[in-house]
Amino acid sequence: MGIDIVVLAVSAIATLLGGRVVSSALVQKIIRTLFRIPEEPSESYADKVGRLTHQLNELSGHVDEVLREISTVTIEKQKRVEYLEESLANLEGKEKEIKEKIVALEKTPVESAKIFADLVTDGEKRGRNRDYVLFGVGVLVTTGVALLIQLFL
Repeated sequence: MGIDIVVLAVSAIATLLGGRVVSSALVQKIIRTLFRIPEEPSESYADKVGRLTHQLNELSGHVDEVLREISTVTIEKQKRVEYLEESLANLEGKEKEIKEKIVALEKTPVESAKIFADLVTDGEKRGRNRDYVLFGVGVLVTTGVALLIQLFL
């Protein structure tokens, strides 16, 4: 590209120094021949428009693909945001319920909590005694059945 500028500059200077109108295309041709610069083929207007239209169509297809991908990602993100909003609403409801329970428990007098604990403790003692009796009866019945089987078999 730098040599093209030099060629144009030399042809302009030659035109000015020659004192007459010299075709700059002719001077360029001579300089190209001297420096052995290949001549660039000129592209017609129709070819250039056709090439640019083809490039535009290809790039338009790429833009469409990118837009589809952006749309897909946006839809996925929107669904995720909606899910998170629903989860947040559920957690806020649970938080409110737990706070209400805490407030109700804080209002409960300490004496009633002691009475409740005593009731539960008595029930646990009765349940423990019942478990021991059932275990003992189970051992006796199992032993009796085992003796009967050995005597008759």
